[in-house]
Amino acid sequence: ILEFRIDQFHFAHLESIASIKESTHLPVIFTLRKRSQGGEYSGDEQERLEMIKELAALKPEYIDLEYDLRDHFNEIMRISPDTKLISSFHDFEHNLKNLHSLLEVMRHEAVSIYKIASVAY
Repeated sequence: ILEFRIDQFHFAHLESIASIKESTHLPVIFTLRKRSQGGEYSGDEQERLEMIKELAALKPEYIDLEYDLRDHFNEIMRISPDTKLISSFHDFEHNLKNLHSLLEVMRHEAVSIYKIASVAY
């Protein structure tokens, strides 16, 4: 699997992203991670959501979305029903104490994979 960290690309033209996606025979993950979750995207959140929808229209095998976008998961699945959603949470400053409770908050019927990234100490 190849993960395309769209938040770290130096271009945002969908044609270029589509071209790169089509050039591989491997499944791809599209990720547009915001800064508060460890990514590089620092723009407007509504613009980010619109870009995620455009990325979904490219029909990737996976899209990695922060769990707090859960209200939009079904909408994204309508755009690309065969795409598998990864619901993720990132906190690189705290040692999370109750992962089970966090996972319960993250649960959503449209999600195929759950990912929690945190520091361990």
